Amino acid sequence: LDGTPWPRPTGKGRRYRLVSHGGFGGGFRTAVDLLLTGLPPEGPLTLVIEWPEQGVPETSTPLDAAVIRAAASQVLEIWPELTPASSPLPPEDEGEGEGKDEGEGASEVLGVGLAVFSDGVLASGAEERVDEWRDESADGSADGSVDERMVGPFARRAGPAKPGLAFEPDPHRYDPRPDWEDMPLGGWSDLALVRARLDAGADPRRPGEAEWDGRTPLHEAAEAGASAEVLAELVRRGASVDAPDDEGGTALWAAVCEGDAEGCEALLSVGADAWRPCVGEWSPGRLALTLPSLAPLFERLPGAVQLTGEEWEEQAAADRLIEVFGAVEHIEGTGVAFVAGLGEEELIRALGSTPAECPVLDLDREPGPFGTGPGGFDPGDFDESQSWVGVTGVEGGCVVIQPMGHMPGDERFLRKVSQDGGTAYGVYFNPKGGTFGNLARDGRTVRHEEIGLEPFEEDPPEFFLYRFWQRGDDAPYDAASLAYACATAGLQLTDPAPLLGPPRRWVRVPYSP
Repeated sequence: LDGTPWPRPTGKGRRYRLVSHGGFGGGFRTAVDLLLTGLPPEGPLTLVIEWPEQGVPETSTPLDAAVIRAAASQVLEIWPELTPASSPLPPEDEGEGEGKDEGEGASEVLGVGLAVFSDGVLASGAEERVDEWRDESADGSADGSVDERMVGPFARRAGPAKPGLAFEPDPHRYDPRPDWEDMPLGGWSDLALVRARLDAGADPRRPGEAEWDGRTPLHEAAEAGASAEVLAELVRRGASVDAPDDEGGTALWAAVCEGDAEGCEALLSVGADAWRPCVGEWSPGRLALTLPSLAPLFERLPGAVQLTGEEWEEQAAADRLIEVFGAVEHIEGTGVAFVAGLGEEELIRALGSTPAECPVLDLDREPGPFGTGPGGFDPGDFDESQSWVGVTGVEGGCVVIQPMGHMPGDERFLRKVSQDGGTAYGVYFNPKGGTFGNLARDGRTVRHEEIGLEPFEEDPPEFFLYRFWQRGDDAPYDAASLAYACATAGLQLTDPAPLLGPPRRWVRVPYSP
């Protein structure tokens, strides 16, 4: 039986697969259930079986696809009222042609439940489910409570709590406190709470922490997306609107980094300086001009310095590359290298193998038992998988991936693939924390850095160009890191395909980094 092409490809139109779906037996007889991953098109259907290891020759059995399709038409829909919701799981393989939309996978069957409980994020239909739970509790049809552990992570998005349920606010929320300690989730958006703390003597100029990093309550409020009323109240009570933290950032800088147009407008209205340099020569206004959502608030302010044509071109090129990699998800734990100046076969030789040993894969036709091609490795064997990297040629070079390893980001690996005038940038998305990159040229490591973090004054200007400074829901995060790594190597990809599924070739690397 075929394995699933690995890493799992994305998109529609993948081929039918016949997979094991359990079985029973013993002694000299075993029955196996087989699952076809999509309804076959009308017409003849042939089941072909061969078992060379046991001396079973190839045999074929004709089947009538019409019978299978007729059986599918008699399926009983048990919960017709449930509408499939978006699922965070990758879709199951679907057949081509007529059967493509009929062989739905587990993500469609379980969509609602997965949407509700995945990572505490509300997907389509989840708000209604939370309301149903609340209504059941209110009318006595349930036990009168809602499990905060289940719905707590997304209760705020689902709307305000109903009286008498577990979502009621803390009764001590507005107790007088002369400090900013233990501000609850959403507290900086609660004008009544901020006023209660100020009235009790909380200092509007500093949070009162023992180890102070210069961040004021105004910084905290701006970063939390506080309302215009809260920001204005803090300034009215004595907060310095342009007070810098230890890194030079002001509250306006924080609001710009969060992409908060309302917060920026509120701070500008109380006198925040848009052109004050905060990190090196970078000002909040300079960053805001590169964001279409914020630029209209800043471009006509007194002292505005517009970007030059060359700066706009550089930013546009960076944003195009970020957009390309925006399609890449679930990159944690993956090692990626962008190699300029070497084709697939040259890179394979640089790694100590030969092109003949690393044929171009056709995983739709022959995925092999493990989805890595005929004679391929088992990705479930962690130790074995660490010896393989995927290589895909692109214009001007290659992309190397290791879905569960750090080899492409290792200095020794990069020195090998950058010999004889080449350039390679490798990055490892460490699931334990941190995204680390190495740049090698002509067989030598020339840079080691942690990327994707908010940049400091001494960091290269490309950290700003590739938007490492952005935070919040609209920040590009991993896409920005991939775009930076790609551009630093000297490549300009227009298609994320090398990172969205199986590579063109798997290469066994005869050493461990």
